[in-house]
Amino acid sequence: MLQRTYIKNLKKHIGEEVLIKGSIYALRAQSSVSFIVLRDITGTAQVVIVKNSTPDIFNLVKSLSLETAISVQGIVKAEDKAPNHVEIEASSISVISPSLPELPIPVYEKGSETTSNLRHQYRFLDIRKPKNALIMKLSGAFDRYYREFLTQQGFIEIHTPKLMPTPSESSSDLFEVNYFDRKAYLAQSPQLYKQMAIAGGLEKVFEVGPIFRAEKSFTTRHATECTCYDVEMAYIKDHEDIIKLEENMIAFILTKMKEEYGDEVKQLYGIDIKVPETPFPRITMKEAKQLLGSFDDGSDLSSEEEKALGDHFAAKGHDFVFLTDFPITARPFYHKYYEDKPCTKSADLIYKGVEITTLAQREERPDVLVKQLIAKGLGTTDIQWYLDFFKYGVPPHGGWGLGGSRFLKQMLNLESIRDTMFLFRGVNHLNP
Repeated sequence: MLQRTYIKNLKKHIGEEVLIKGSIYALRAQSSVSFIVLRDITGTAQVVIVKNSTPDIFNLVKSLSLETAISVQGIVKAEDKAPNHVEIEASSISVISPSLPELPIPVYEKGSETTSNLRHQYRFLDIRKPKNALIMKLSGAFDRYYREFLTQQGFIEIHTPKLMPTPSESSSDLFEVNYFDRKAYLAQSPQLYKQMAIAGGLEKVFEVGPIFRAEKSFTTRHATECTCYDVEMAYIKDHEDIIKLEENMIAFILTKMKEEYGDEVKQLYGIDIKVPETPFPRITMKEAKQLLGSFDDGSDLSSEEEKALGDHFAAKGHDFVFLTDFPITARPFYHKYYEDKPCTKSADLIYKGVEITTLAQREERPDVLVKQLIAKGLGTTDIQWYLDFFKYGVPPHGGWGLGGSRFLKQMLNLESIRDTMFLFRGVNHLNP
């Protein structure tokens, strides 16, 4: 009995009989010959059904509809005009699972024929499209290579709670939930627990996990639930150690992605995955504001300013730039402050004009932490459990939170992060 062959491997079997399985991506019936483009997760292949050779199969094909799952047995032949330069002359076709003849959205489409909202309503069909399936592959690859790099560097993967007794950052964008006889909050960040791991002596930790933000944002780069890629590392000199770690990691991930998926990305998106040189350029917030001709307080960059900054460095051949030295007013209480200027030892990583990472050295001195809390107008009662970490000797440390969806959006030049997610969650999107 023949074992299934994946479409990507058909070139290895020219002249041989194979069994392939997949969904009907395109179908064209003529008077004496029919063509099926069959799709599996590895690619597409052309199936030829000749009326005189296989009249029963030829008649069956007339009743098939797009997206019907079938199995095909036949001989692999070289054909320059076919996808991937091979085709299968079918000797048998079996229906595995039929599809309704009318699809709510097209899977095979030549352009943007469907609205974004409708596509996401039928996401299970939307991700059948090869371009969208590739995004899911790249998302999984990002996870793998992120873990591979950090594990090689001696990091330990941890899993922190997503139900918290207190806010992890601002209290203004929280999802509050009932937790038996009290209130709890969905985690905006694993930040405080990452620092607990450092206090616990683990020294180098990372996490890949969900975060939740109750922001009423309708931009192309915000979601109420997304996957964040976090790191925390002890015994650092300052935030430059974190910067160097991340730029090396980004270069590693893009190198691996180019090796594994570079051809598919080029074929489906017309993009060459670019592996950046290190070190990435650095620019302070003050320098960036001067460069952009801005006269505001310099606390942060607007999305338009981020894009302008990205364009400036793109013209110099750089997709990535670190924006450093954020004012104290723009950063959380736990960031380390410079001794000689009102700035934090922190940075944002800008990728093609969009911020994808915030990183910083943390303040490890308990008395200074309390002062910074009070200066921010925050109390110590609800967060005492966090302050207790620092009473028993915590080394200098720092880390980052990286948005993987934003990374993929920028890498593929997509319009929105929602297309990088298996299922998008936004202000008006809780289904499916």
